[in-house]
Amino acid sequence: MTTSTTDFYDTIRARSESDADFRISLLETAAESIISGDLEEGKAALRIYIKTSIGYKQIADLTGIHPKSLVRMLGPDGNPQASNLTNLLAQALQQEGIRIEVKATPKTPKPPLAATSA
Repeated sequence: MTTSTTDFYDTIRARSESDADFRISLLETAAESIISGDLEEGKAALRIYIKTSIGYKQIADLTGIHPKSLVRMLGPDGNPQASNLTNLLAQALQQEGIRIEVKATPKTPKPPLAATSA
C-alpha cells in the first residue's frame, strides 16, 4: 500500500501547525542545502515548508512573486534565480521570527601534520 502525496502533505502540515521547531528545521535544511550547492534539496525543503505552513498565496504576497511562478521555480525542473531564493527564504525566516547564522566547518577533520625529518 502506498501513501499518496496528499496524505504526505496532510501529515507534514499537521506537524508544521503544532511544531515550530519542525518548521524551523525545514528552513535550516533549505538554507544549508542551497549554500552547500544542493539546489534540489533546498528547493524541496522550501516547497514543503511553504505548502505545509505559510502557503503559496501568502508567500507570493510577501515576495511579489506570482504563486504559479513560485510553484514552477521550486518544482523539480525549476531553475530559480538566486535573488528569488533569497527573497523566499528571507520572508519565510521573517514569518518565523528567526534568522540563520552561517558557520564554516571543515567537511572532514584534517589529519595531523606528519613530522618531517631534516
